[in-house]
Amino acid sequence: MKIPKSFELQGRTITVVTKPLDGDTVAQWDARRDEITIIPGLPKDLATQSFYHEFLHAALDALGRDDLSKDEGFVDQLAGLVAQMNKTSVT
Repeated sequence: MKIPKSFELQGRTITVVTKPLDGDTVAQWDARRDEITIIPGLPKDLATQSFYHEFLHAALDALGRDDLSKDEGFVDQLAGLVAQMNKTSVT
């Protein structure tokens, strides 16, 4: 999967940028800026799964499911399943 530069989510344009982040963070969803950040230089599989993880935070926030969005374990497991489906899909 190619990570998008932007996409629409319930009438909001979400941008995806590549830039350094503080500490050990490899990706981040910023709801105030409608922005997903992914650090540069990640292996493709890790960058893709990190994108899915942050997209799921954005989607759950858009749905008003802050309870699920704040559950990092849930979001990470779901992102892993989405990444697995994408990687193993036969078209």
